[in-house]
Amino acid sequence: MRSINTRHILSIALWSLTMVGCAPVSNSSPVGESISSHSPGQAAFVTDWSKPAAKGSAGAWASKQEWRPGRITFVNDPSSPKGGLVARIEVDPGDKVGGWTGERAEFSWMQDAQGKPFPVTAASGHEFYAVSVKLSPDWQGPAPDTYNKSVWGIIFQLHGDDSLGSSPAIALCATDSFHLEMDTGDVLQGGKRTKPQGVTPHEFSNGSLNKGQWVEFMMDIVWASDSKGSITVYRRDQGGASWQNVFQLKNTPTLQYATGHPVGDHYWKTGYYRSGSPFKSVLFLGPSARGNSFDSVALAAFGQK
Repeated sequence: MRSINTRHILSIALWSLTMVGCAPVSNSSPVGESISSHSPGQAAFVTDWSKPAAKGSAGAWASKQEWRPGRITFVNDPSSPKGGLVARIEVDPGDKVGGWTGERAEFSWMQDAQGKPFPVTAASGHEFYAVSVKLSPDWQGPAPDTYNKSVWGIIFQLHGDDSLGSSPAIALCATDSFHLEMDTGDVLQGGKRTKPQGVTPHEFSNGSLNKGQWVEFMMDIVWASDSKGSITVYRRDQGGASWQNVFQLKNTPTLQYATGHPVGDHYWKTGYYRSGSPFKSVLFLGPSARGNSFDSVALAAFGQK
């Protein structure tokens, strides 16, 4: 277990500066689409990058955070899961958006079909998430950050209430391997701690990076702030026909809170957030989706179950 929550504490202090346009940060209109109903067999959120949405309209990510224009672009990739546009994410040395620790280029906050925030709560129940990623052929794992000497690299992360000052509750990571990091349950451990202690890393049974090739992930999550939660991660490599179970954790919290406070809304971010490094990182994000059935989410994101 390692402690990296200091990077998030500094992030909170500077969040308001980022939101008012602290140059050269760009916070643009949402991208993607959302399906209006959340019925069995239908994805509730779909972002395939090919259907830009006007700000406040159906679905997508509410904001984009990049150090300067061009860090996040959209390119056509016929080899991607659906053979269309994908998001190209670039993070360079010094890309400290708003002065936060680490370096990043990310989208924040899923939106529902009415253009409102689409958080994760204890009432979210049992959900499935689809994410696909391709790392550049010359990919290097991030270096230790100069601020706190920790190493991290996150492509898909769930945050609890920012006032907690904690690391992400759940983070799908790409460093020298694909793996998961979690910081869930009572981050103050019943009052035994005055600040969160940081994440617990979880290795995948197959965490190979497959540089230059698409890797699809499905996350099966039961949301809970206590031991009633669970998370299972499935993987399918480019050209593969079947899913591989690479991680499973049962009887565990999947949400986070602090002693004496209720469980607040959680929100997703996607892109790349890394420890400060002296080289460029480039990755590509394909379709993503969220819903309440494995098959419908996989089909919406990847074009096949």
